[in-house]
Amino acid sequence: MTTFAAGPVPTTLGAWTYEAVAALCAAGYSESDRHDFKRGLPDAKGLTKVACALANTFGGFIVLGVAEAARHSFEPIGIDPDGEIYGQFHAKIRAEPEIPISYPRQIEVPGSLKVLYVFEVLQSTRRPHLPSPADERIFWKRVGSSCRQMTLEEVRQQMLSLEEKREKLALLLIDLFHKQRSLEEQANVPDGHYSGDIFAFDIIDRIVVESYSILRDDVNTIGVLDTLRKQLLLLNAEKQKVLSMMALSYGPEDKARAINAYRELARRQLPGVSIIVEQIERSFREKFGIVNPYRPA
Repeated sequence: MTTFAAGPVPTTLGAWTYEAVAALCAAGYSESDRHDFKRGLPDAKGLTKVACALANTFGGFIVLGVAEAARHSFEPIGIDPDGEIYGQFHAKIRAEPEIPISYPRQIEVPGSLKVLYVFEVLQSTRRPHLPSPADERIFWKRVGSSCRQMTLEEVRQQMLSLEEKREKLALLLIDLFHKQRSLEEQANVPDGHYSGDIFAFDIIDRIVVESYSILRDDVNTIGVLDTLRKQLLLLNAEKQKVLSMMALSYGPEDKARAINAYRELARRQLPGVSIIVEQIERSFREKFGIVNPYRPA
């Protein structure tokens, strides 16, 4: 948490209040490594630079509606409420890859019809970002109250970190694809036949933990992976029953019934598992540009 004499700079969007802005203004702190005050909507070049710097460093906040009253003196006077402000703000950030921006927090200015808008720029899981215009392509970072150019080594380290996570997510897609194919085979074996395969989760568990920083905002993927796990665990439990029966002195008819019952369960689970695997593949392709090399084009 960044702290000045005026008090802490809020670290969550919900913690930003008029009082917090006013306290920082009174102390003359219009900028820090986690926040930047602006009078109104900045030009595209300046806004993109700040957004890239925050996304590449610790994340932070851009507050609209704070004016410089005198040298090193600021005042939260607000701006007119604008239902289009989010779209206008988002459109001015021209960065690669695209920086996600949440809907702003609107804060009323006491005794006025004007408001403050607080936009949060999260530390990006896809960093490093840079402005997309050809003449502005510099990697920025946030250092104190200023934006500074990243060193070549800093850029390289962020790219290596991102590429490592992308490779792990690609491995996850391959693992899910093989699970889907295995289930298809188990659902289509002839009467009285079965395989002894049990679904393992070591790859899923390890990659979700190691790639959490890139998946933490993808709540949907985390949720469907949990659903997939439950479906495959159910199949594992039923397969264990089949394997136990095969090892014991049950009659041929009882064993055949157990084998065919498992096959029917596999057939019922197959559509749901296939939907989940293809949904995750689509999500990774759209968000991270990751394609499963095993999936036929």
